[in-house]
Parts: sequence; structure tokens; C-alpha cells
Amino acid sequence: MDDGAAKSLLSTVDRVHPQFATVYMPALDVILNRLTLDRTAQLAMSVRALDGVTAAAGALRARGYDVVMIGIPGEHQQGDGVIAASFALPGGNTTSALDLAPTLCNLLGFPASKEMPGRSLSGAQETRIESYGDRAVSTSAQSVNQEYYENLRSLGYIR
Repeated sequence: MDDGAAKSLLSTVDRVHPQFATVYMPALDVILNRLTLDRTAQLAMSVRALDGVTAAAGALRARGYDVVMIGIPGEHQQGDGVIAASFALPGGNTTSALDLAPTLCNLLGFPASKEMPGRSLSGAQETRIESYGDRAVSTSAQSVNQEYYENLRSLGYIR
């Protein structure tokens, strides 16, 4: 996570005061799979990226936010995903990254959809609805999708 992304996240949080915010950080995947670096340079850049993530999480905690981080193996990587939180997550080793969305819905008072995989970890009674319905499509969504696609392509995720 670079300083610019961290500053943008924190300034938005300070200005808007959302109930929750999400941030996608592909840093380690990019460092390990997209940059032509020797292993020593990859390690050094990975440590700097993790320091940035740690600093951003600390800044959010200082503002009174709880933080949940989900790490999954990137392209050509082996291993399991990891979930870390600034609060106790029930479920122990059975916790899945797919549990985050139903948990957030439950905590915010929204029912999760039966189409949504995972389960709520909030401990409260979970209510499910059949579906939130079809997503509306508009021309503005297409331009945003095209911009998103081009961004992913520039990062090397799409060829």
C-alpha cells in the first residue's frame, strides 16, 4: 500500500465517517508476480508494503474503527487465505473469507441474500432473503466498468 492510497483512504474516512470502508490492496501479488525483481528486492518491497498496511490499520484503529484484513494467495502462489481482525472472530479455524459479507450485512441490520456464500460471524440470529434482485445496468456503469477493466489491465491482472 503506497502513501498516496493510505492518505486517500484516511482523508475519505475523516471526511465521510462511514460505518465501514473496504480497500483492495494487490500489493504483494503485484510485487511477487508482476515486477521483475530478484528475491531480495521482492522481500524488501513486500516488507515495505506490509508496513504500509500495518500503518493504515493502526491509523484506522486510532480513529475508532475495527479492522478486518483478508489475505488470499495471489497468482502462482500456494497456501491458504488468512483472516485477521482487531476483534475476536467466532468460528476459529472454520472462518472463511466468504463469511465477511454476510457478517457485515448482519451487523448493519441488512439480511444477507441466500445467493451469498458464507455465514454471519456476528453471533446474532441470521436472516436471509431470496435475492436482492437483478442489478440495474446503465451506460454510466459501462464507462466505470471500462475504466476498472483498463486499470486492472494496466496492473497486469488482465492480458
